[in-house]
Amino acid sequence: MFENGKVWMKGFDAYYEAELKNIEASIERSRLAALAEFKRRAVISVPAAAVLSAPAFYLLGPLGLIALGALLYAAYKYYVSLPAKEFEETMENDAYASISTFFGLEYEAEPTLSSLRNYSGTNTLPPHDRSQYKNGRTGSYQNVLVSIIHAHLEQFDKKDKDYDTRFKGTLRCFSFPKSFAGTTIIHPDRSALGNRLSKSKSSLSRIRIEDQEFEQYFVVLGSDQVESRYILSPDFITRFMKLMDILGPDFTVKFEDSMMMIYYSDQTEIESSPFSIAELDYFMGNIDAKKLVGNMIHDTSVIFEIIETLNLTSTTKAS
Repeated sequence: MFENGKVWMKGFDAYYEAELKNIEASIERSRLAALAEFKRRAVISVPAAAVLSAPAFYLLGPLGLIALGALLYAAYKYYVSLPAKEFEETMENDAYASISTFFGLEYEAEPTLSSLRNYSGTNTLPPHDRSQYKNGRTGSYQNVLVSIIHAHLEQFDKKDKDYDTRFKGTLRCFSFPKSFAGTTIIHPDRSALGNRLSKSKSSLSRIRIEDQEFEQYFVVLGSDQVESRYILSPDFITRFMKLMDILGPDFTVKFEDSMMMIYYSDQTEIESSPFSIAELDYFMGNIDAKKLVGNMIHDTSVIFEIIETLNLTSTTKAS
């Protein structure tokens, strides 16, 4: 079912049947209950918004559509979507805790950034002044310290007088035995996140790598050309390119202090919208509990595949 020949997945099928299956069933019951409440609120809100906007139509004619749209937006954001948000905030906890136990990781539903800062310093993240962290998992694998955290980072825009998302996604941190003197960032070409990270470090400059395939997809920025080229040895680049088979092309990697950080952005969020594609999927049944739990298993177990792919346990890594 889930076992794929990887050593870290051995025994997971039996664990799923004994521990996770009941949690999965509970999540599905919660999803269906929230869906029913979601629909009930939607049925109430649409006619209510029409009635409340009637005076605007009387006074403004067709411009009353603006009032109707504003009321529907507010109704969805502050009333209809609440069951979705409550479900999304609570449905992950038990499943992630159980999955983490199998893999020997500690789980914290509402972590702080300290689990990453143990070996990442203070300049790891894009500039932000508001943050939310959840689903923290920490541990080690073959002497490599690992941590995972879901992060939503925002910065106040003085012009728009509102908060803009600077990063929303998953941070995965892996320890190195060497403390890097400088900073090296590898990001996809034209990556907004990579640009934000590099702007936080004005000393970074573009570093060309003599590998055409690598340069086709990625840009390298570093504060120390010698150190960056030492990290990006031909063997490491070959392994690094294989990460695209695991994570896809849209990830950013940062080497700093004694760690390697992988940023993976969540592209499902619709900017300037009160809802996300994920919420709609939960409630229209496109993602049921089985798919949700499967995604959580992959979100956690992929750290071991990254360690194996990049050969982080080898003595040939940066040292």
